Amino acid sequence: ADDAATAIALIAAAMCACTPPFMLDVPEAHSDVAHWLEAQGATTPRTFMRMIRGAYPAIESPGAVFAVAGPELA
Repeated sequence: ADDAATAIALIAAAMCACTPPFMLDVPEAHSDVAHWLEAQGATTPRTFMRMIRGAYPAIESPGAVFAVAGPELA
């Protein structure tokens, strides 16, 4: 997303279109998104460190990634 408001709108639309439970990893740089999720009843059951080997600009830029779906969805 280009900004937090867009990220929240996209997450809200996805939540309305699917059946819970949902699991998202929200980077620390986007506490506004995390606070919004908490206001919706989300909790933080764990911490998560995403590791990358080699360059991957799309995820290395905290401004570009607001939430990441984990391997649990596979």
